[in-house]
Amino acid sequence: MVYGSADTLANLLHNQSSDMGLLAFNEEFQDEGLDFMPFETRALNPCLLTNKEANISCFRAGDSRTDKPLGTMVFQTLFLREHNRLALELKELNPHCEEELYQEARKIIEAMIHVGPGTLKAHVSQEPATME
Repeated sequence: MVYGSADTLANLLHNQSSDMGLLAFNEEFQDEGLDFMPFETRALNPCLLTNKEANISCFRAGDSRTDKPLGTMVFQTLFLREHNRLALELKELNPHCEEELYQEARKIIEAMIHVGPGTLKAHVSQEPATME
C-alpha cells in the first residue's frame, strides 16, 4: 500500500536525495510543516485530465488508487509522515546506515498496517531500540 508492489515504484517513493531513510515527499506544498505525498510526474496523469483548470497532479503513492477515495489519501499521507518520523528517530540512534533506516521504518509501518495500532502497541517494548 505505502511502498508499492514493484521495485521501480518503491525506488520512486524512496527519497534518494537524502541519507535519512525517508520516503519522498511533496516539495511544493506542506501543511504547517507536515509533509504531503509527492506529485505524480508521468505524462498521462488522470488528475490533470479531469480538471485542466486547476492543473494539479495526482499524488504518487504505493497504491494507484490513492487519489480516488479520500480515506486512502489520508492514510497514505499519515503513513508517509509516520515513516519519515520513525526514520529520523532511528537516525538519532544510529546515524551511519541510511538504507537500514529506510528498511526498519518500512518494517514498522508495514507491521502497523497488518496488525493494527492496538495490537502493535501491546507488543512494542518501552525500552529504546538500537540497530546493530
